[in-house]
Amino acid sequence: MVKKCLSVFCLFACLGTLFLGACAAGGADEKYFFPKKEETGMEQAYTESGISFDDSLWTAPAVTETGLDALLGTDAQVSVSDSRIRAILYDGVPLGEKQTKVFAYVGFPEGASEEAPVPAVVLVHGGEGTAFWDWVAMWLDRGYAAIAMDTEGRFPTQGSEMANGYRALLPQEMRGPQNSGYYADAASPAEQQWMYHAVASVIAANSYLRSCPQVDASAVGMVGVSWGGVICSIANIYDDRFAFAAPIYGGLNMAGTPCNFGNIYASVPQALLWDDGQGLLQCETPTFYVNGGSDYHFNVQGTFRCAADTPNARVLVKKTLEHSQYSAACVQEVYAFADHVVKREQPFFNIEKQPTKGEPVLRLDLPKGVSVKKAELLYSESDTATNWKSLPLEGGAEISFEVPSAAKYFFVNVTDSNGSTCSSALQTM
Repeated sequence: MVKKCLSVFCLFACLGTLFLGACAAGGADEKYFFPKKEETGMEQAYTESGISFDDSLWTAPAVTETGLDALLGTDAQVSVSDSRIRAILYDGVPLGEKQTKVFAYVGFPEGASEEAPVPAVVLVHGGEGTAFWDWVAMWLDRGYAAIAMDTEGRFPTQGSEMANGYRALLPQEMRGPQNSGYYADAASPAEQQWMYHAVASVIAANSYLRSCPQVDASAVGMVGVSWGGVICSIANIYDDRFAFAAPIYGGLNMAGTPCNFGNIYASVPQALLWDDGQGLLQCETPTFYVNGGSDYHFNVQGTFRCAADTPNARVLVKKTLEHSQYSAACVQEVYAFADHVVKREQPFFNIEKQPTKGEPVLRLDLPKGVSVKKAELLYSESDTATNWKSLPLEGGAEISFEVPSAAKYFFVNVTDSNGSTCSSALQTM
């Protein structure tokens, strides 16, 4: 078990040692890349919480690919305009005596084959969402196989896409629990709760992709949005087979922070079972945490805390980022992060020295041929670490600046000449 960091400062103070991995394409220095994960066991990774997922999730689930119209009705959006994508039903975990099913869209990019396997990604939607075929298409266009499942016992109806999320309930005999409120079922046994079934559907989706001959089983990542970011973070600690993870908006460690989810955990303490940041301490998956500076649902203090707790992590907090499925899907840094991890493309800079309250100096270790394109100071005068203001900064490998006297929190965003943006650690004044 990795020892818990004492402060967010620890996150990037040791970034120089985080990117020690296999050589990148083009011969870039190894220290600018995350280490490639070793082959992991086919079993639950994190056991200290008392939650136990069924061992069957670590093997490929049974899949139904034909007759979905008859099973779900004519309103189901089984066919979509992109011929690379098809709908499936796969087995989730049982709910009592009932074998639950999960609706998903899955697709493979042109050229993917057993002889030329491709990386892949599991896509986890947010609240009020469903399986989104157009999200799958965005990853196919980038050379990834992808699966997007519905995590709430539903399926997309005709015309559903990220802009609207039209959906309906699966037939009673096959659906699992729904997300009927903010942990409204927290008093039930864990295996009967919606969150348990949602996380299980993600683990099973990982197993499904890994079983496909046209997929590189060592290069299956995961992206989650909002509620899906929470699910993604939880799945990341229980299933250590993921090559990368990118929770957007949502995450763990939100208890005690000034936001909607902080209030939820205060009012439903039984739900703290799922806000378990302790599991991140042993999670070796390269993880990219993304949030907006003033997100109502998830406060950046929790986001930075997640990054500090995760051994191989980067974090990006944008000054503004609209809270929506489509806005999250359009965060280009997530695609660059995935390529960095599984394709070994575009080495990241390391942060050698974190700016602090007493010494506001940021020092970078830049890969050969990479320079600083843009740097800005983000600071908040609010006790809740919201309503961020920004100031442009000048400099290259070393950036010195002054923090406004009214600031209560600050961090620095740096964009390099490859277009990769990263936030320094959150500092309290």
